[in-house]
Amino acid sequence: MVGGMPALFAYAPPWAWASACGVLAVLYFIAWPRRKAEGMAPGPRRFAVRWFHGLVWVLLGVSLALHSVRDEDDLARTSAKALAVVALLVYAVFVFAAYGPRSEAAREDDGVTGPRAR
Repeated sequence: MVGGMPALFAYAPPWAWASACGVLAVLYFIAWPRRKAEGMAPGPRRFAVRWFHGLVWVLLGVSLALHSVRDEDDLARTSAKALAVVALLVYAVFVFAAYGPRSEAAREDDGVTGPRAR
């Protein structure tokens, strides 16, 4: 650990890592996986596919920025770790929403109708 951060992050200043996360967040907010959302009804699942991957990068960027703050009671570092865990949970929801089981109607829209359809 270098200055309380993992050694990997010592190769660039925290603002550079947070900026990189911000750029990735903007990219994912602009270029989201539309094909995975085809056939999904408007609702929580489609919302997760649309917004959660970019949100993960925002949470990681804020976490990295907080991790570099030096305070006496380590409140920033504790918050940074909590945000990193929240980012992991948000990513898990995104993966499940995008690649998890889908209804029969959505599978038929994808062209897959059964195990022998391919």
